[in-house]
Amino acid sequence: MIEPLHRERCWLYLDKLEPGKSIEAMLSFTAKHPLTPRPTPRYTVASDFMVDLRVLNLPLKLYFTADRAPIGELHWQGEQYGRYTVLLWQVNNENRWLAPNAHQIDLITIDDIGYGRGWLLHTPEADAPDVLFAIEWEFMLINGLLMVRCLRLKNRGTRPMRVKGIYHYPLSTLGGDSTDDEPGGVPNYYLGGGVWEDPKANRFYGAMPLDPHPWQCYFFKDESGSQHPDLWIPLELSVQPGGTHALPGGWVALLWGKGRFGGSEWRALTQRVKAYGDLIISGATL
Repeated sequence: MIEPLHRERCWLYLDKLEPGKSIEAMLSFTAKHPLTPRPTPRYTVASDFMVDLRVLNLPLKLYFTADRAPIGELHWQGEQYGRYTVLLWQVNNENRWLAPNAHQIDLITIDDIGYGRGWLLHTPEADAPDVLFAIEWEFMLINGLLMVRCLRLKNRGTRPMRVKGIYHYPLSTLGGDSTDDEPGGVPNYYLGGGVWEDPKANRFYGAMPLDPHPWQCYFFKDESGSQHPDLWIPLELSVQPGGTHALPGGWVALLWGKGRFGGSEWRALTQRVKAYGDLIISGATL
């Protein structure tokens, strides 16, 4: 339980901490109502743009694109690791797994942390059976971790939308492409995340939720070699035209680095994510 005292202090109560024992964790706060006015956005927002995080002393570049929005390319230390998108499992006489084909970023700030918030939009082709939708999402770069979360689903169409699940979808391009990228190890049910690794390039890229309990995860390649990084939450929703529905799941961290699944960098990253998840803090969007 967190009991606020001042803007920069709090009491922290830990349950079942034995005498002489210690716990390591990272603590961050999100405010339900900002205590100070939001800063002016520092980037001109367009369909395709790049955010360079060197201002935070991080060799990270994010290329935002409309095709399979939002992040078309993720570069770390000059190397491309992959992309990130979201899939919505929509049912309308048939199963459809739909990625956004446009996006709208409403706010981006680069101060002590990088933060962005906006909408991922899907508009189907004229002869497709899909219902138009939008997903409100946000990302945050804090202490070197890039975290994403989906907030709300909106039906932009003219008929009810039936939804069976939502996916966080990290697609890898390790060593320049996905040819040699394979799922790393066996599914890690304890952590609830998955990873791609390229033994030749000695690199990995994947995702891990802060709270693994509502998630299902299975990374695999099909017979044609296409990647399926299925990190998803089952849903049973019917959203009426013009209606919105809150999405569960919380924050998901995107993980990348040198080495292999289970190696030192992978373990260090997953331990940091778990440290955030171990302190369940009730907070709303900035």
